[in-house]
Amino acid sequence: MRLTSLNSLTEHQIGALARALADGRLSSGLSLPAVSEICGTQYAQSVFEDLTLLIQSGFAPKQVAVVVQAAHDGRAAEPDSSKVFSLVLTGPHIDNAETAATEATFDAMVEQFKKRLLIVGFSLHDGAKIFKRLSERMDAEPDLEVTFCFNIKREYGDRSAAEEYVNEFIEDFGKKNWPASSRRKPRVYHFPTSLAIGSTTTSLHAKCYIVDHDMALVTSANISKAAQRRNMEAGVLIRHPLMVDRLYNYFMGAIDKGVLVRVNV
Repeated sequence: MRLTSLNSLTEHQIGALARALADGRLSSGLSLPAVSEICGTQYAQSVFEDLTLLIQSGFAPKQVAVVVQAAHDGRAAEPDSSKVFSLVLTGPHIDNAETAATEATFDAMVEQFKKRLLIVGFSLHDGAKIFKRLSERMDAEPDLEVTFCFNIKREYGDRSAAEEYVNEFIEDFGKKNWPASSRRKPRVYHFPTSLAIGSTTTSLHAKCYIVDHDMALVTSANISKAAQRRNMEAGVLIRHPLMVDRLYNYFMGAIDKGVLVRVNV
């Protein structure tokens, strides 16, 4: 039995309903007019019907009050979604759509992280420019932990050894995708299954940036100036420690289990 009608009520209305059932005007019995005064006429009928079903099932008003109070407490514990999720939409201006360049969001995350940064991507271009500020912070703050996970793509029909692709990635990383002046480099991992030959080939196609326990950006944008500035891209910035840690732990678990393998850049 579900009290779905409570979903339409405000937190205040649910709390008032619980109090009325526990020791107020509904404690001796239900009435539609009393429920209307608490919940408003728009939702009173559906709330009254749900509560009546509980009473008819053998619940006393005080027992129903406990159920409604639990619904209230659950609602009160929910974070404000506007503070947990925000859109990062890069591209042409569209009326009524807030846009923010992925590059600006990434730059802010690089400046704000205090201990760990995990970057996961499908493709990597212009890294030497994009990661310049990150490399400066890594050189200045040796305790910072930075981890990259990237896909290394096999060209269709090419049957070269996987090691050749990995060595090419290492060479490009040093020459094009990490600042040459930097004294430190991130730990880099790749998804070796993407280099398998045959119909079972898969890819590491996720794109996300994860900062400490605080923030994660999940986005369509690859690591490139075009993706971060010019392309039409969509992402969600998440500020929810539980969700951020779950995302982080997923990729770190893949590293621990050998699904993602270290690349010695």
